[in-house]
Amino acid sequence: DIKDIKGIMVVKGPGSFTALRIGLATANTLAWALHIPIIGVKLTNKQNEELIKTGVESFKKIKRFKQVMPEYGMEPNITQVS
Repeated sequence: DIKDIKGIMVVKGPGSFTALRIGLATANTLAWALHIPIIGVKLTNKQNEELIKTGVESFKKIKRFKQVMPEYGMEPNITQVS
């Protein structure tokens, strides 16, 4: 059941704009709607087990909802009209 979810941990980047935007919007909305904590971890060379351990420790410090912001893999590439 969805109410059994006690927290959400999501990779906040680096990554592509579309993937991060959709993933984080979904995760942030779900955490907000269910009144559960959400944390973002930055993708590094660490093993998944290390990221999960870091995330679990962070859950203990969270007192209220705070959205996770993305960290994109590169600067924006916006085409300008001439």
